[in-house]
Order: sequence, then structure tokens, then C-alpha cells
Amino acid sequence: MENMPEQIGEVRPSIKVIFRKGNEIMLIKLKDGTLDIPGGGIEYGESNAETLRRELEEELGFQQFDEKRMRLFHSWHYISRKRKKHSVYIVFLYDLNFVPFFQNKEVADIVWMKKDDVLEMDHIPEFKQMLLSSFDF
Repeated sequence: MENMPEQIGEVRPSIKVIFRKGNEIMLIKLKDGTLDIPGGGIEYGESNAETLRRELEEELGFQQFDEKRMRLFHSWHYISRKRKKHSVYIVFLYDLNFVPFFQNKEVADIVWMKKDDVLEMDHIPEFKQMLLSSFDF
């Protein structure tokens, strides 16, 4: 295609999830202090549900995963020119009707936030807007 830049890095599709419980959503704090939502890259041959099941077990030790509770919510992408990486995210909502057991296996902390907390956070605008819209979806 004309006027297309050369590919300068990796493109990685990922499946992510926003856990909701009542009027709060769950974020994870990475070891570098960044707030994110759990999930990760799709491995060859995996379905969306298989990816989430594996990633939630790896990151959080979450074993009560029920794919029937997944609802497709949002997609977005982020380009990091510094790291030469183009990330594509497919995001699901997962409404919890129980208090889950999470272990901080690969993350520094688990953070539950209300809408006002998200409004106050300093983060990538597209990510923040996605989180805000998850309260009303």
C-alpha cells in the first residue's frame, strides 16, 4: 500500500479483562508501579477465553474463571515508539457475584477503584476513558 510506513516493531494482540464488583473495578499494579488491567498476549491456537483463563491463573492465581461471565466490551490499541511495539487489546467485562481469591503472583498489588478514583488517576487518556465507560456499560 502506498504511503504506509515500514513496520518498525512487533504487533501483539492481547485479551484483557475488567473485573467489576458492585460499584468498583479491579486494576492490577505492576511491579514498576503502573496500573493496568489483567490479561495478556494470545498464544497460537488459543481462544479469547483460553487466553484469559491462562493469564488470570499466571498473574493472579485466579481459578474460578467462568467464560459465560465474559462480555465483550471494548478494543483499543497503543503504540510505543520507544519500545517499537504496537499493542492491540480486546477487553472483556467480567461481573463478579462473589469475593474472589487473588494471589499476587506476577503483580505488585490488586487495586479496587470507584469511578471517582479513576477520574483522579493519571494515566493514558484512552485507557482512563475505557475504564470510566466500564462503570456504565
